[in-house]
Amino acid sequence: MVVNFGTINTSNFSEINQVVEVVRNNINQAIPVRVLREVHPTEMKEEENDHHTYRGIVYRLIETTITPQKWEGEGVLG
Repeated sequence: MVVNFGTINTSNFSEINQVVEVVRNNINQAIPVRVLREVHPTEMKEEENDHHTYRGIVYRLIETTITPQKWEGEGVLG
């Protein structure tokens, strides 16, 4: 589940075209992305605090970046 994509988050997302705009406005610039990924509770280490539980399911918060750039093909994300 995507939590943040650049300036877009779960509270201000209304349509997929917002993602297109963020990508277009950030060619050759890193876009921060945060996702929640479901994990089995036995995979979590006690010292980790990057996990969240929602409706009994454990998720790990993953933070990364993507950098759109022009290339030979169509689009800017490959």
